[in-house]
Amino acid sequence: MQRLSYPCCRQHQREHAGLRTQVGAKQERAAAGEATMTIEVMRFLMDWLTDHIPRSDRQIGRYPAEQKRLHGR
Repeated sequence: MQRLSYPCCRQHQREHAGLRTQVGAKQERAAAGEATMTIEVMRFLMDWLTDHIPRSDRQIGRYPAEQKRLHGR
């Protein structure tokens, strides 16, 4: 993203940092034996699969082709 000068690079990095933080917290709770983890983790992953990946990650994937089309590079 940085190499491509993707305009939302920092925001996207913050989103993934937040993901790592949340996953770490969920790992700790699972290690502590909290029973609600299965449903909570499924909801968390579904949010990422239905929102972040289709919205943010796909935009990054399309960005180089859009720049090439716009700028002829």
